[in-house]
Amino acid sequence: MDWRDRAAAELAAKAVRRVRPSGLATLLVGERQEAPAEALAAEGAIVTRWDRRVYGGRPASARPSPGPYDLILLRLPRSKPELDMTAQMLTGVAAPGANLLLYGAKDEGIGSAPARLEGHFVSGGALEIGGHCRVWRLQPRAKPEVPARTELTDWALHFDPGIGGLSVDWVSYPGVFAHGDLDAGTRLLAESLEKVQGVRRVLDFGTGTGVLGALHQAAVDHAEVDLLDSDAIALEACRRNVPGANVLLGEGLSGVEGRTYDRIVTNPPIHLGKAETLDIVSELISEAPGVLSKRGSLWLVIQKRFALAQPLGESFRDVDVRAEDATFRVWEAARPVHRRGVPRGRKTR
Repeated sequence: MDWRDRAAAELAAKAVRRVRPSGLATLLVGERQEAPAEALAAEGAIVTRWDRRVYGGRPASARPSPGPYDLILLRLPRSKPELDMTAQMLTGVAAPGANLLLYGAKDEGIGSAPARLEGHFVSGGALEIGGHCRVWRLQPRAKPEVPARTELTDWALHFDPGIGGLSVDWVSYPGVFAHGDLDAGTRLLAESLEKVQGVRRVLDFGTGTGVLGALHQAAVDHAEVDLLDSDAIALEACRRNVPGANVLLGEGLSGVEGRTYDRIVTNPPIHLGKAETLDIVSELISEAPGVLSKRGSLWLVIQKRFALAQPLGESFRDVDVRAEDATFRVWEAARPVHRRGVPRGRKTR
């Protein structure tokens, strides 16, 4: 876990003890650490959680439960558009006079975050400062000049991804990977995929808005396309972009237990907040043979600075580079090594 997450969570817990929320209906949003939830419980708050992303086995959803909530704790989201959307959606479940505690690290932008929300929130100043983090106290404005957009559908962004086979009315939401654009890595992978005859069962891992899965669905009649992501809001975009595909919410390949695929395609996530990690990539490579058919393959795009030949070679008999540009490299790994004693669809560790 990144130091920012630990430090921000500890400071939020300190702020909770200052607020003393005994008996208050409280919503904890986007927090992966346990310190704030434990502090709320110790102070006698009635705690509900909302996470849009699956983490540590906790459930996730695209919208918060209705409330109303007297106190809301919001871990600073990853991007400014996600902050805008999340904060405005939260005004729809806040009780009159509710307090919002917004917290995060300085290099994540917590210092300027209240100014971004001033159209819908009044700042009560910093409640806690420490560990290169800050906790702000805010309250929803009773009469904002512009009404808050409290429904997820209010935030749908429509754009043309500019690649054949995809709708020109593609949908994304704030906080989804490459929001409002088709990133260069996904484009390179999409353009380098070989013909898909015989590829009937496809998993788009870390699907985002569903680009790679949609291309396979368009190319193969009666294709069985699964779109897997840990972000419930990303899957809302997928439902609109790739009708007929099967959307799966989960962490890693544990979300597809019991299924077998002819191909896995992915532009895998390599960030957890601001921190960079290859944990998800390494786990995917290790576990992919467990959900692939004997002639199945893994197509993966990643920055060229990451060397994947060795780990791919440990899980697949054939490993090739199919395309690359100045930044990205597309790998194809075929003929998976099905290890004895490891049932398909089950984790190998």
